[in-house]
Amino acid sequence: MAGQPDNWVGQAVPRLEDAALLTGNARF
Repeated sequence: MAGQPDNWVGQAVPRLEDAALLTGNARF
């Protein structure tokens, strides 16, 4: 049960990083 919060956080962070990379690639 304690792993669920870390699970959604673990899924959200990579998406934020991917979005930043896509935004950076789009700008450059």
